Order: sequence, then structure tokens, then C-alpha cells
Amino acid sequence: SATLTVHTLPTIQSGISYEACWGDSVQITGVAGGDTGTKYFFDWSPVAGLSDPNAAKPWASPDVSTIYTLVASSEYDCVSEPYSVLVEIRPTPIADAGKDTLLCRGDTVSLVAGVDVKGGWPNGTIFYQWTPVTGLIGNPFADSLQTSPDQSQVYTLNVSLGPCSSSDVVRVDVFDAIKVSIVADTHRICSGD
Repeated sequence: SATLTVHTLPTIQSGISYEACWGDSVQITGVAGGDTGTKYFFDWSPVAGLSDPNAAKPWASPDVSTIYTLVASSEYDCVSEPYSVLVEIRPTPIADAGKDTLLCRGDTVSLVAGVDVKGGWPNGTIFYQWTPVTGLIGNPFADSLQTSPDQSQVYTLNVSLGPCSSSDVVRVDVFDAIKVSIVADTHRICSGD
């Protein structure tokens, strides 16, 4: 007489959707169930942006919103139905505080925020903040302002759009003005000397 063992198809439990800012990672999870004590294998696709496409809980960091599909198989070659998970990438502002600059003490220079939004079209207001406020002339929450610090200063520009943010720094080196004096020669030179 023969013994016939019937194994259960794996079922998958996972989160349905996840959100991440562009450039960040989010851990997506897949849990397989079926036969008690069975070893399961995982296959996520597409593999782009995944830390390990064969892990139960890989880290995902796609450049754009991506639907990942998980298929689990058991050690008995039973294969689950595909299960889809959305990783939504939120638009993220990438700060650019500008190039470092030199300044004579007492002069002013403009600080202008540059922003490049990655991960999609911005659907909200971008907020700006310059710190520290030392030497700033104008609103530190504006995208551009002037500064006239008494000494060299590193300014940090923070930009945010919803829950996503980034920062950049710019250095303003302050120097004393060079003092030049011209002394007139009082000696006379005559023609032929």
C-alpha cells in the first residue's frame, strides 16, 4: 500500500502598502503559512531597489513608486498565489544651499535655496529654514535672504515637503578688508636727473 501526503499551498500575509521618502528605505514583509513546520522560500519581483529579493523581509528603496509581487514556495514545491505590495515613494525636496563664498567684513551676500524634487511631482508647499540665524538679514524661513556675519559661519538649509526633508550647508568665510595706503613722494625729479 502507498501513502499519499497532500501538502497545503502556502498563503501569504503581508502589508498592503508602504510609504517612503525618495532615497529612504522601508522594510516590506511577507509571512507564509500552510503546513506546520514547513520551510518556505520567498521570491520578490521586480528586484530593483530590493536589498534581497529572496528574503521574507527585504528593505525596499525604489526611485519611483513600485508594486512588488511576492510568491512563496514550500520545501515541497507548493507555490502560493502572487501577492502584491505597493511601495509609494513620496516626493522629496533635495536641498542645495549654494556654493561656499568669501566675504569682506561688513559686506553682505545673498543665500539662495536651490531645490530639486525627486520621486515625483510635488503636491504641496516646500518649506525652507536657514540656521543659525546669526548674521542673517531677512526671514530665516524664506528661500532666499542676505547675510552679513561678523565672523565665518556655516549655514544649514533645511527643506521639507510633507514628511520628507533634506538639508545642505554653505560656508561664508569672512575676512577683514585689505587696507592699502598710498604715500606720495615729495621729492622732485627734474628733467635730465
